[in-house]
Amino acid sequence: MNLKKIQELAQRTKLQNLNVSGCSELEELQSMKLLVSLELLGAYGCVKSIWGLAQLIKLRVLNVIGCSALEELPSLEKLVSVELLSSEGCVELKSIRGYCS
Repeated sequence: MNLKKIQELAQRTKLQNLNVSGCSELEELQSMKLLVSLELLGAYGCVKSIWGLAQLIKLRVLNVIGCSALEELPSLEKLVSVELLSSEGCVELKSIRGYCS
């Protein structure tokens, strides 16, 4: 719960599932673009920003439920594999650019 930063996340290129739910002090996920094998990203009630989502072409599930400070999910047009996008409770979310369901 006290996790503030994930060190060397970019080096985890074979990572398929990342769940940072409940890590209320984790404000951003950086270097996501190199996680080319990632299929599930769960961030319940924590992050303010996620960098590099556009390159996650294998991502099937994106859950950012309760991330009340999250303002934007940019450039999702390349996420052709996404089957589920949940953003309930993201009261500051102004746009989900490039996503059309």
